[in-house]
Amino acid sequence: MEFQKIETSQLVLRRPEDADSQEFYFLRTDERVNQFVTRERPVALSDASAFIRNINMGIEEGKCFYWCICLANKPRAIGTICLWNMSSDRKVAEVGYELRPDFQGRGFMSEALQAVLLFGFHVLELDTILAITHVSNYASARLLERTGFHLNQSPKDGLNPDELGYQVSRKRTDKNLRENCP
Repeated sequence: MEFQKIETSQLVLRRPEDADSQEFYFLRTDERVNQFVTRERPVALSDASAFIRNINMGIEEGKCFYWCICLANKPRAIGTICLWNMSSDRKVAEVGYELRPDFQGRGFMSEALQAVLLFGFHVLELDTILAITHVSNYASARLLERTGFHLNQSPKDGLNPDELGYQVSRKRTDKNLRENCP
């Protein structure tokens, strides 16, 4: 499937470009953004550029959909959101997201997530979308719950002791998304 740009009332979700290296570097190294994330961090701007190249290769190979979140009137990325880790039958995918701290708490991620859920369920025809968040990342858990996700796994179910697993199904969200999507 060819990559699709997504537009909402306030946002444009577009494919990452080499020009986004500085923003990716910031998002992947800022302590506030990465407070609850365990991942390899770039050491130099060239590492962020290599990450963007890898993302775009994954998009080309159909392994993931990865968008830069931009305000509708500004091309600079303020965050990212992706669908990845797809099941072999392409009916289940995981969503991941991050947002610059100066844009958090303003409804942008909620708007982006709702748009990506619609894309996942109605364009990709996924049945289920999963999300994993840190047990102490209360803002992310609230975002997921407000968007229709429900807790389906916790450390007692075999997850990492610091993680909670959420999921949402197409059937459960269709009506809610149509009523609430910007």
